[in-house]
Amino acid sequence: MLGLLFASCQREDKIYSCDPNVDNYIKENLSEVQKMTRAEFIRCDEYIQKEIFNALPADKKVSIWRDKFVESLELDWCDKEKKHIELLIQTLENNTMWYEDPLHFEDEIDLFSYKWMDYAENELGWDKESIYNMIIDPGTVIRGCNKKIEIVEYLNNKSMSSRIKTRSESEPPPTTKCSCNTSYDDCGTTGLMKCFKWNCVAIRGCGFLGTQVCDGGCYRTDL
Repeated sequence: MLGLLFASCQREDKIYSCDPNVDNYIKENLSEVQKMTRAEFIRCDEYIQKEIFNALPADKKVSIWRDKFVESLELDWCDKEKKHIELLIQTLENNTMWYEDPLHFEDEIDLFSYKWMDYAENELGWDKESIYNMIIDPGTVIRGCNKKIEIVEYLNNKSMSSRIKTRSESEPPPTTKCSCNTSYDDCGTTGLMKCFKWNCVAIRGCGFLGTQVCDGGCYRTDL
């Protein structure tokens, strides 16, 4: 069923969202959207950030993430950490095709992301929140207490309302739009949310560097 929904969303050329309001907004502002800098992209409402990402050309998608990592290199890292971040930059620059045809390169992306996250956790000692903030959330990173990797925009009182929902697992999200990838469980770092698969309209923009299909909705696990 999910495959059919995803296919139906792709039948028409240049569909950026299966939410008609969001799709119309992007189409009406497409020239401006596709010229966005990283700073402008980060300021976008999280509700439409994935769809805007989908509307960007492949080289712009690469730059959204590459520029984040280049900026992050100015922080205080040990040599191993710095090289691990530089690996992300090099890999992005050499694999623009990941964003041109992510389905074709899905296995390659999954293998690289698994190895990168495994090294970050087991060799560098990064916790899951730090890993998430580095390669799942496109926000700007800083090193906080105990050298945890945190997102600047949230520390500056950016609204978290689009992440912290109050619905239970039995309640469907308010739209037919998927918002997370079940393999990466990318529902924020509070520990209160989990990504559950359901029959929503699938788009890309979730998971590792925004290359994965959004195939589920985020639900509170404590309700």
